[in-house]
Amino acid sequence: MEKNGNQLRRFHLLGGETLFMKETKEVYKSLAKLNNRTLQFNIVSNLMVNNVPEHIEEIEKLIRDRCIGRFDLTCSIDNWGPEAEYARYGLKCDKWLENFDYVVNKKWIYLNTQSCMTTLTLRSYYKLLQVLNERRKIRKIHNEHSFVIGRDMMHPRIYGGKFWEQDFKNALDEMPDQDPNDATLKSYWYGMWKSIKDLEPNRKEIDKGKFYLDTLDKRRNLDWRKVYPYLDI
Repeated sequence: MEKNGNQLRRFHLLGGETLFMKETKEVYKSLAKLNNRTLQFNIVSNLMVNNVPEHIEEIEKLIRDRCIGRFDLTCSIDNWGPEAEYARYGLKCDKWLENFDYVVNKKWIYLNTQSCMTTLTLRSYYKLLQVLNERRKIRKIHNEHSFVIGRDMMHPRIYGGKFWEQDFKNALDEMPDQDPNDATLKSYWYGMWKSIKDLEPNRKEIDKGKFYLDTLDKRRNLDWRKVYPYLDI
């Protein structure tokens, strides 16, 4: 980094959880030795840590000292409420929101959210969009969404398109379209819906998914059927 960092244009820290790893502070030290005002530095975080302000203060100093040119914070969050806390085990929505509201008010940060749509997250995604829309009254927030990759038993398509029709509409109704980027994301969401809307339920994959959740519950002492009664078909 110290040798080649002035030639970088974009640099991502992805994780594990970046704000929990002690090595992240070493990255800041290396960035502090640069003079690269074109460098975009992006951190991906689930925001479930206690030291968010400490990290933000160090990064703000990098901006102020002109070591880097821009900082992006990409916050991992898929949906909202009890369904979100089950799907992303360890998440507490109130703690996430406390940290998120802190960075919302740091308007020099390019703020993003990133959401993965699974059988556990799709139905309450619109609730997350409502939370974000309240914060959009303060500043611009970019959000992205995509289907899960590599776990067919957790992909929404296994329940068939009709099962999720109203859920796609609920989310679509909450999506902003004030600028071209928002309009593109809204169009992408509609494309996700079109890709599964004509599919029929896949009983084999549904049963595999239920078995998988039963296995998780034994280890975590949870009950997915109380959180997602609609998936128990």
